[in-house]
Amino acid sequence: MFDVNDLIGGMRSLLNLTVGEKIVLSFEPGPGLWPVRTDRSQLEASVLNLVTNARDAMPAGGTLSIASRNQTVGDDLALEFGVQAGEYVVVDVTDTGVGMAPDVAAAIFEPFFTTKRAGSGTGLGLSMVFGFVAQSGGVVRVRTAPGEGRRFRCTFRAPSSAWKRLRSRSRRCPATTPQAKPCWQSRTMKVCCASWNASYVN
Repeated sequence: MFDVNDLIGGMRSLLNLTVGEKIVLSFEPGPGLWPVRTDRSQLEASVLNLVTNARDAMPAGGTLSIASRNQTVGDDLALEFGVQAGEYVVVDVTDTGVGMAPDVAAAIFEPFFTTKRAGSGTGLGLSMVFGFVAQSGGVVRVRTAPGEGRRFRCTFRAPSSAWKRLRSRSRRCPATTPQAKPCWQSRTMKVCCASWNASYVN
């Protein structure tokens, strides 16, 4: 298990290089994020794919934000999220690009589907993200409209029983509990970090 905030924060240099100078990139990590049990390298590749896709949707520049948070999904929200009721970690990747028409959005996760000109893309990036998130017990959805940008929402199942054991252990050994995540800021990417402590999570 690992902390998604740590993973995304560790990608800052790569993501800065990926988006270039025309795009303002920000990361808003949710406090006390639950750990996830999934493949770390595939999650890194998925974040990079989503960021690259967002960059390509903003050729004139724009704003790209990544945000994470905990989400408890009850029966009333399960249909909206497209998952079973339970505890999840949500990662949103939102851009201010050109957006997509409904027919394009409906096909965006299909293998080899692409809106780029011939030779500019394989059409596999978003389908790989979709398959990976599904294998992790979650779902990825997109909200978009022409001229209104896009928001990709990846929802990962959090192993709640393991998290409770981690919380219990942190209460017994407070000296080993992380107290704060470092904040960092660069020319193109600003990160807003909040102090956190595993034993303070409700």
